[in-house]
Amino acid sequence: MGIRDREFNSLLLYAKSLGIRVTVHNKKGSDCLAFWLTDGSAINIYKNTIGNKTNLVLTLLHELGHHLDYVHTKKRNVSNRLIDAWGRENTKEKKTSLKTRKLIYNDEVAGTQWWDAIIKEVQIKIPKWRIDLQKEKDLWMYEVFVKTGDYPDNKQCKEKSKELKQKWKGKK
Repeated sequence: MGIRDREFNSLLLYAKSLGIRVTVHNKKGSDCLAFWLTDGSAINIYKNTIGNKTNLVLTLLHELGHHLDYVHTKKRNVSNRLIDAWGRENTKEKKTSLKTRKLIYNDEVAGTQWWDAIIKEVQIKIPKWRIDLQKEKDLWMYEVFVKTGDYPDNKQCKEKSKELKQKWKGKK
């Protein structure tokens, strides 16, 4: 078992200790890599959408960040406005309003604030530059969403990843 497998298993145990059920689906999700249920009960991950093991660890880390924000900041009370915002965004019934997109973005920012605590607690060994790259990329995706109403496509994400890799890898 490699280091990323051990880290992923440690994150699974951490999630379990927080009362969260993590389900890993060996298929592609629609447009979704993973999602955290707003009642704090579960995280679903679509493994075949994610790619490599490092991304699998980072994806679970991302979702656990939402849970810690839920527990510590939101006091286990996610606003109905946010639940409605995610519901509308996930169904893609209509264009999401700017106000709603900003609400989603702010929730994403709040979740990333907990990554370092989780990394320390679980002793994740992914290099700091790689974590910082992922945080910036995640937030960039939501910034694009706020501005345009759509998430960046695969080509845009690959270009941004390349740009961020050059930026962050030099800051080891």
